[in-house]
Amino acid sequence: MTIIAFIQSIISLILKIWGWVSGRSKQKLQDERKALEEASRQALLDGDLDATRRARAGIEEIDRRLEYGDY
Repeated sequence: MTIIAFIQSIISLILKIWGWVSGRSKQKLQDERKALEEASRQALLDGDLDATRRARAGIEEIDRRLEYGDY
């Protein structure tokens, strides 16, 4: 079983590095940020403060990850 776990971790690492090098991971985060901004705007229009706070927290987390390169 250890060999299978080792192979899975190697494949996971390769995919993570490939996403980072290709810029795909960064683009996914930017797309997710845009979706959260839209959700935040809609929640503001609806007057839902809880949903607005959750969306803003998600945006801040994504901004932090983009700033530090944690794709």
